[in-house]
Amino acid sequence: MSLPAVLALFAHPDDESLACGGTLAALVDAGWPVQVVYVGDGVITARAQAQDNRADATAACTVLGLPAPTFLGHPDQRLDTVAVSDLVNDVLAAAPPPDLVLSHASADLNEDHRVVSKVSRVVARPIDRPVALLECEVPANSTWNGTPMVPNWYVGITGTLDRKLTAIARYQGEARSFPHPCSPEAVEALATAHGAASGLGRAEAFRVVRGYAGLLP
Repeated sequence: MSLPAVLALFAHPDDESLACGGTLAALVDAGWPVQVVYVGDGVITARAQAQDNRADATAACTVLGLPAPTFLGHPDQRLDTVAVSDLVNDVLAAAPPPDLVLSHASADLNEDHRVVSKVSRVVARPIDRPVALLECEVPANSTWNGTPMVPNWYVGITGTLDRKLTAIARYQGEARSFPHPCSPEAVEALATAHGAASGLGRAEAFRVVRGYAGLLP
């Protein structure tokens, strides 16, 4: 019996490593086929100077043991200008039918993230077969929106936390210093807090939108 196919669907490069890099690495280690798809084009244009994160994304995925990611090419911080149906069709054309989708929390502050969260719900519709869906959070983005994501599923990442931190470090243009929530110190502290809450030591936290036995990590 083949293992479940996983689609990690995110707006931008580094979202995957920050939100669930340890889990993705653990899934790969367990033999689950995982594909990372970015709805955006990987080029940040909302800052003073454009920044191309595509090569760093490939490097980060390599660290996590993932194949090269797919970029759907839509403009950074403008995903809300594209019809959701068009985004859904692009995702479906780029990835094989998934059994498990990991994507952004619907309460996220970033508009691109919220759009991709909506797209994930359409992509993960259980039409004629079960498809599990997990929300995950880029650190602090839901809290900053005043609606913290309330987790109800935890994955232990004690064995993959170092790879998660190494993958995050591959995004040289996204490096942040403590106390920024995406700094290495804060990311490790969050893993420790989730680990303490769940009894797992170090963990990533998720919210199950829809789950099935055998289709959740």
